[in-house]
Amino acid sequence: MTIGSCFARNVERALALQGVDVPATRFSAAQDNLPGQPNRVLNHYNPGTMLQAIRAVGDAADFRGIVKTPSGYTDLLLATGQHTVSLQRAKERRRQILAFYEDGLNRAQTVIITLGMVECWYDEVHQLWLNDVYIGHLRTGANRYSFHQLDADRCTEIVSQIIDALGDKNVLLTVSPVPMKATFTDVDCIIANMYSKSTLRVCAERICRQYSNVDYFPSYEIVSAFGHPAFGPDNIHVRQSVIARIVGNMIDHYVAPAINQPKTVPMEEASAQPHLAVRPSAHPSLGGRWRRFNLTKAVQWLKTRILRGRDRMI
Repeated sequence: MTIGSCFARNVERALALQGVDVPATRFSAAQDNLPGQPNRVLNHYNPGTMLQAIRAVGDAADFRGIVKTPSGYTDLLLATGQHTVSLQRAKERRRQILAFYEDGLNRAQTVIITLGMVECWYDEVHQLWLNDVYIGHLRTGANRYSFHQLDADRCTEIVSQIIDALGDKNVLLTVSPVPMKATFTDVDCIIANMYSKSTLRVCAERICRQYSNVDYFPSYEIVSAFGHPAFGPDNIHVRQSVIARIVGNMIDHYVAPAINQPKTVPMEEASAQPHLAVRPSAHPSLGGRWRRFNLTKAVQWLKTRILRGRDRMI
């Protein structure tokens, strides 16, 4: 099961190509003619909306956050790019997404969570975190909507609630390497993006230390260390070939220990090799051994492949 930002959609597609059963790849809202992938409406950019989606499992469909606009209805809990649909379709889509989460979470043993950003809006009337905001309502809604730039403590609090809600499932945390395109703050977007990713990374580290069933996978670090060539023509989204390699490392590390037996790494050896990211495995499939993920090797592999011109955006 995958939950998170647009990078999560790319990860699940790469996982599916590797033969991993990922429920989100079978969900589609193509009839709504939204930009991007057919399951774009599953995107969650901030921890608050992720928590709401998980907590909603087992409850009746809730239609708060569906608002009327001059051209139809838009759902502020979903990543629709403010595209509108009829009220009937908006409610139907909510029911479909609720059923998707109920089925997916009930069957999943592992949940991959991709944290996207810390800038978010909150509906003070309905007490909901929002994935989108309608500018018309911001202008006329007085104090109904409040902007939040979450700090590390607030992020950790919300993500802790997510992990608690998931029970004893294995959880793999990642931070999306996809940068923000704009910011609601009064600083340059590059600065706001760095704050956002740094905050999420601190949050992820805290959660991994707090919960034995949670691990962190360095997709953000791999892309960041590689730099500009990892991104496609828009300089925002990561090349699919890079994502495929990242997911390949993920599968080798977590899913197929029988094929690639993990090497036991003494702690003194790990301390003498700072390029190795070492942490104890909390996942039963890894047999409780120490495993090492060679970040430097992964980055060098990606550089060689792309600089040879053999990888292109799919």
